[in-house]
Amino acid sequence: MLRQLAKLSPSEWSLLARLSSLSLFVSYQLYGKPLPFVVQRLVYRAQIAHWLWKGQRSCPYDLDQLARVTGIAARFCLGTGYCLARSLLLFWLLRRNGQVVNLCVGIRKEHAVLHGHAWVEINEKVVAEDPAFLDQFATVLRF
Repeated sequence: MLRQLAKLSPSEWSLLARLSSLSLFVSYQLYGKPLPFVVQRLVYRAQIAHWLWKGQRSCPYDLDQLARVTGIAARFCLGTGYCLARSLLLFWLLRRNGQVVNLCVGIRKEHAVLHGHAWVEINEKVVAEDPAFLDQFATVLRF
């Protein structure tokens, strides 16, 4: 993780600082609240969140930068799966930017054990994930 932090630009550091506080909000919301409620809260916050880009609807970051920084910020979430936290943060950022975005949750069974995974799609195209890996999962939730 230190190598990832060392590669961040000053603007990415600024985004990371803001996302870190959002990751704590996500952690708090996921503790004891159902996922649909958390997603609804994030959608609402995306509509009113003018503090991230000073009220502008345009996003000064490209998709790779957003995925990289949300991946780092997701590590600040407490007690949640990394993929869920990362996907929720990326979902919020893209939604904030006016993108048509879906949060997807899938499961797969391996040796009588269920494994879950979360990811984000823009216009039904997977963002920052290997589509071959996601083929292993059956989508059970889509927001």
